[in-house]
Amino acid sequence: VLINNMSNIKIKLHKLETNFIQFSISNIHIGLANGIRRILISDIPTMAIDFATIISNTSCLHDNMIAQRIGLIPFVSKNAGKFNYYWDNQDNKLAEVEYQLNVINETDNILEVTSNDLKIINNSNLTGYQKNIYNSVKPIDMEYPIIITKLAKGQSLHFTCSVRKGISKEHAKFQPTSSVGYEIISNDTFKFTIESIGSLSPQSIVEQALDIFSDKLSKILKHID
Repeated sequence: VLINNMSNIKIKLHKLETNFIQFSISNIHIGLANGIRRILISDIPTMAIDFATIISNTSCLHDNMIAQRIGLIPFVSKNAGKFNYYWDNQDNKLAEVEYQLNVINETDNILEVTSNDLKIINNSNLTGYQKNIYNSVKPIDMEYPIIITKLAKGQSLHFTCSVRKGISKEHAKFQPTSSVGYEIISNDTFKFTIESIGSLSPQSIVEQALDIFSDKLSKILKHID
């Protein structure tokens, strides 16, 4: 059996910081421990820029490079679960968040274009509750904003983009973790160490992973029965 006794599974928290968590889980088979690790990496939904329309770009970077760079900007994803997947949405009301960036360097100095220059586009079709969820999706607060490109005098960058829900099975930009690993303590005890990129809190990542893990096991048992 993969699990000795589901009711005897124990989780012990060792360390919790803003973007870091360490915990151990006992009475579980190594195969399932590795399954949890894979879920932590690839199955947790987050928000990321998934589509961009480049209106004007006279910077030194090609349009495709700009699109790749903005796709990796982490967005606050605490409400990702309240969004529909874009490909599975019926009314398109909560499937994406629209942003734009429009910067022209009118100085004689090199100008850095960063994630702070992204501005949300208001959606007047949403209700008050939906607006709060919509507006909660923004680039994460960082000590130093992410540089998209640099502009020389007279250069400009203007684009619109859509922030959508996804998982890293689709693309690595949706991955909520920068590091996931576990140490084998004994045959049925494993110590996990997880670092978040900041789009989700580490405790939220673990809670969602365990919920997905439980749901996957339930589906397997249902098919067996």
